[in-house]
This record gives sequence, C-alpha cells and structure tokens, in this order.
Amino acid sequence: MDSAVLITLILSGVFLLAFFGIGSTVLWALFTGAPWVPTRQHEVERMARLVHANNNDVFYDLGCGDGRTIKAMLPYVTRAVGIEISLPNALWCYLRFRNNPRVHIVFNSFYRTSLHDATIVYIYQFPNVHEAIKEKLLHELPQGAHVVTHVWPILGWDDKLKEVSEEQGHPRFYIYQV
Repeated sequence: MDSAVLITLILSGVFLLAFFGIGSTVLWALFTGAPWVPTRQHEVERMARLVHANNNDVFYDLGCGDGRTIKAMLPYVTRAVGIEISLPNALWCYLRFRNNPRVHIVFNSFYRTSLHDATIVYIYQFPNVHEAIKEKLLHELPQGAHVVTHVWPILGWDDKLKEVSEEQGHPRFYIYQV
C-alpha cells in the first residue's frame, strides 16, 4: 500500500474518532443538560484542602470528566470512584487510572449508581441536577458524609451547610454534611 494512502487512512481514522468522541459528548450534553465543564486545576487543589479528607475517606466524583478531581484527592483518601456517563471521558479515565487499584471508574449515570460507601461526594453540576439528586444523597450516604458542590449551592440544604469557601476571584465551594 502506498505510504500516502496509509497516512491518509490513519489521519482519517484519528479525525473520525475525535469527531465522534467529542461529538457524542456534546450531543449527550445537549440531551441531558450535563455538559462537561472541567474544574480548573487550582480549584481542584483548593477543594482537596477544604474538605479535610483523611485516609478513611472514600471519594466519589459524580461526573468525573477527565479525572482531575480524582487525581487531586488520591493523596488524601483510601479510595476514589469516578462516575461518568460520557463514553469518551469514562474511557479516558479508565485508561488513566487502570493501574491504580484505589481508583474505580464507573461508566453509568450517577442516578443509577450506588453511593452507599461514599464519605465525600463532589458535584459540579447545574442546580437542576442538585435538585434531582439530593434525595438520593440523603437516602444513600452514610451519616456524617460530606457533599461538596462547586459554584452552586444545593437549595433547601441550609441546615446541612457546614462551610462556604469564598476567596476573591474564585468560585464558591459549598460543603455539606448529611
């Protein structure tokens, strides 16, 4: 086979994979209202400090994207679980953490995934998602578990609010205890 044809086939395959991978994520976001908006690295590190995690904690990221919050929390927790509904992101996280026995990536909706062993749950979702999942959190999380939201509070959870982190020039983190 001619090398120019082979290069064209390889580049076409890469383009199609990228197009359908990114395209499927964008289309899924349009249908579910849950786009992937990564948390900035310095915000992830700030959240890791704020939550006061320890080696008895099990960290869950509901919508783990590229896994950056999981990576940031690993030095502090015994185990981390990333739940991701976008296939390209879930696959990326799986490949990223495949050799780490302390990380488990779940390709599923967090609505259909058990949270029973989570002691810290991180949610960077729109307020309508907070509203839809708050009963699940109350029902499934063990007493004393922490829920951390980024940017938006969980409406109606004022009695569970433990801390609001406000630093000039940074989005808020809301830390709840159930």
